[in-house]
Amino acid sequence: MDSKNLQELSEHFTTKLDRIGTLLNLRDACQDHTCIEQLQALQTELRTQENNLSLLRNQFAANQESFKRIKCLNNIMIEWKKKLEYMVENIPERLPTRKKNIPCDEPATTVKVPVMVVKALTHGDAATKTKCKQQGATQHQEANQQTGRLENTYFPEIEFLTTEEFEQVPKYIKGRITYDSVNKFIEGMNKSYRAKYKLLKQKKATLNDANRKRCEAYKAQETKETKGCYFIVDEDLKDTGGLKIDNVARSTLTIIRHCGRCREVRGGRITRYVYVDNY
Repeated sequence: MDSKNLQELSEHFTTKLDRIGTLLNLRDACQDHTCIEQLQALQTELRTQENNLSLLRNQFAANQESFKRIKCLNNIMIEWKKKLEYMVENIPERLPTRKKNIPCDEPATTVKVPVMVVKALTHGDAATKTKCKQQGATQHQEANQQTGRLENTYFPEIEFLTTEEFEQVPKYIKGRITYDSVNKFIEGMNKSYRAKYKLLKQKKATLNDANRKRCEAYKAQETKETKGCYFIVDEDLKDTGGLKIDNVARSTLTIIRHCGRCREVRGGRITRYVYVDNY
């Protein structure tokens, strides 16, 4: 008792007397049926609340585990998002493909049939229809012969390098050459292959003097080693591939040859780049 004055001392004894009075009033509570019923009800409610509290704790623990899993998944999604954004920003302009036969890029010849022929095919008798069909087929054949177009023709195409192949090339071969520049060079080589063999497979009657001379020059470049093979030379890379033949181009060709996309055949002061079919 640390009262500093009479007022605090009075308040202290008053509090003690109130507590004693309350205890005296509760002295006979165990004999009051109404009080016992209320205590029992309070005990039942207390047990119910304890059960609810236990369920809430279990649910809270389960929610914590779910939150941890969601947080982990969120971190994974963030990492994937970063990877996808990096891929979108750094996707190569030229991706490897798996093509075997490459059809000619020019569309098939379209022959316009006169309106009278259409009407005859629709309303005419059998003899008239047969005659009109023959005329249409003749016109289609003549148009193809005049344009010299090739249908269902195979043209060689070098497959682009994959990043794994490029990474396996020794550093002393690659130097400062980039992955995209190699595939860009391959794209130019494919243009040269396509232009050369598209011209060679056309009928001579459809060629002009300049193209006829080019075909003769192509034939003169052939050797026993290139028989049955597709090949191009430096002049083709410059003229039809739009490529500049310099030291970088030589190094790029070395990389392409190292990856098995082509091989060299030398002779007559000409280097021939022979297409290698890996499939």
